Amino acid sequence: MRHPKSRSPKNIASCSVLLLLLAGCQATDSSSARDAVLVLDTSGPGRIALHWNAPTTNTDDTAIEDLAGYRIRYGTSSGVYTQSVEIGIATTTTIQNLTSGTIYFFTVSALNSSGEESDPSNEASKSAP
Repeated sequence: MRHPKSRSPKNIASCSVLLLLLAGCQATDSSSARDAVLVLDTSGPGRIALHWNAPTTNTDDTAIEDLAGYRIRYGTSSGVYTQSVEIGIATTTTIQNLTSGTIYFFTVSALNSSGEESDPSNEASKSAP
C-alpha cells in the first residue's frame, strides 16, 4: 500500500484480535501489547457487539496521521467473509440481523483517507444469541 501523500510504500496500521470468551472469562491472545484489541460480546437476539482499541502506529512504527475508519468483515465459516461493513473512526459497532445459534467469524482492518486498507486482524468468533 502507498500512503496518499508519499511516493514511498507505507503500510497503514493493522489490528490484531484478542477474543474474550466472556461466559467463561477466558482469553486467547495472539496480539502484541501495542496492537489494537477486538472484543466480541452479545448484545441481544441476533446481535453481536464489537469493540476494539484504535491502533496508534503504522506497521513501520510511524504515527498514524490519516486513520479514516474501519472495515469489519464477517461470515459463518472461518476465513470466509461474505459480509462487510465500513464504519467511521468509532471503535465500536453492533452487527445485527444475525441468525441465533450460528457462529460468526470476524476481522477488522483500518482504512486511511485514501481508502487503503490495512492487513486484517486475527479472526475472532462468537455464537449469535
